[in-house]
Amino acid sequence: MVAGIGREEYLLSERTSETKHEWRDGETFEVPGVGRAHSQVQGALAALAIPAFSGTPYEFNGSDVKVRAGESYLYPDGTVALDAAFAENDYVLLNPIVIFEVLSPSTSGYDRGEKFRRYDAIPSLRDYVLITTEEPVVEVLSRGEDGWTLRFFTGLDAVARIPSVGLDLPLGTLYERILTATVQSS
Repeated sequence: MVAGIGREEYLLSERTSETKHEWRDGETFEVPGVGRAHSQVQGALAALAIPAFSGTPYEFNGSDVKVRAGESYLYPDGTVALDAAFAENDYVLLNPIVIFEVLSPSTSGYDRGEKFRRYDAIPSLRDYVLITTEEPVVEVLSRGEDGWTLRFFTGLDAVARIPSVGLDLPLGTLYERILTATVQSS
């Protein structure tokens, strides 16, 4: 954590930094690296989302695109935007409809708590998708007129539906690489 850095200084330094940092309340926080299971789920998510939106006005971006959430700058594991709008020279996504977070044991509490509260400040956000790495469980929080509703999808036969963009995520496909690695290492 680095205290007291201004917004413009943060945005400039982040362009050349070898590591990612989030900016929250005037402080920067290094984004930790990810493990194998996390990386495998991120790759499977991209492999499902990118072709699903081909030829549409929806755009999927992976974990290298940051979003602005109120006065914070955060790195989700994936986003979907309709007619994506960027600021800071195509560097910061302003209008995600869906945000994906792949939960690691070390980041799960932050992703479910403080990070979600910051994402809640994004007016365009309709679905917040949490994908755990320990077992095949996907949680989809959807924003409606009465607030957020939560749906759980569990097991390899389940298909998580992301309603705002009509994306289906078969859990068997999301977790295929993790399961293959687990079987091979047994």
